[in-house]
Amino acid sequence: MQLQVNEKQKHEITGYATVGGFVGGIEAEASSLPEGFEESFAPGKYLYENGQIVENPDYIPPASASEPEERATLEERVSDLEEALAMAIYGGEAV
Repeated sequence: MQLQVNEKQKHEITGYATVGGFVGGIEAEASSLPEGFEESFAPGKYLYENGQIVENPDYIPPASASEPEERATLEERVSDLEEALAMAIYGGEAV
């Protein structure tokens, strides 16, 4: 297995490959992986320190997708903008 590590960010593991590899990738034995590594992997969730793969104590999961209500509001805003643009260009309703 090869690891892709971000040297500038506390050696965060940003990717891994079980087939093939990365330019400058780090070789790691599958037996050295923490339990559940592949199932729960996310860029930055694990660190490569002193030849060991450890969980990143500072890892913050990315924000979840917008709530359905927020998406509806965004869709309404886009629709309103489309209509305003059509009015400005064509002088009438959206086509």
